[in-house]
Amino acid sequence: MASLRKRKGSNVWQAQYYVPDAGTGGLARYNGHLDAFLVWLGDDRRKRPLESVTPQHVREWRESLQDAGRAGNTVLSYVKDLGAV
Repeated sequence: MASLRKRKGSNVWQAQYYVPDAGTGGLARYNGHLDAFLVWLGDDRRKRPLESVTPQHVREWRESLQDAGRAGNTVLSYVKDLGAV
């Protein structure tokens, strides 16, 4: 079962759901967006299994990005990258 816990500078999600065709720049962007989601989740929720993340969590995160002033296309990019998991 996958976990949201960080492991040696990367995280379990990235290790288990690596996107091999993303290229160096794409992988860096993907990692950054996934890390942003993990920070938003907080320490307690991040330690739960991957399956515990619900569509409601993703909606709330998307809204927090919008509330922080991120542009629509930026928010879409973040959410799409998270959807690659």
